[in-house]
Amino acid sequence: MTVSGNAGKTGDWVNAYLYYSDGTWELFGGTIGSGGSFSFSGTAVATYSSFWGPFYPAASGPGHVEVYAGSANRNLGMVATCNFSVS
Repeated sequence: MTVSGNAGKTGDWVNAYLYYSDGTWELFGGTIGSGGSFSFSGTAVATYSSFWGPFYPAASGPGHVEVYAGSANRNLGMVATCNFSVS
C-alpha cells in the first residue's frame, strides 16, 4: 500500500493512520520532503491468533486513511482522508 500527497513544508512531520473495517489500524509516518510532498509505502498485513491458534487473516472490506501533518510550532491537524477496500 502507498499513501502519498502534499502537505505542510519540507521537514514537517506527517502520519497516515489506516483504519480497517474490524476496528484495527496501522500507522505509516515520517517527514515531508521537498516541495511539501510525502510518500509512504509498506505492506499492510494483519493476522490474528489466539494462544491456542489458529492464525487467520484480518477482516476484509472497507477501510479508510486519515493523514495528519504538522511541525514543532504548528499542528496542521488532519489534512486528508481516503477510502480503500481490503480483499
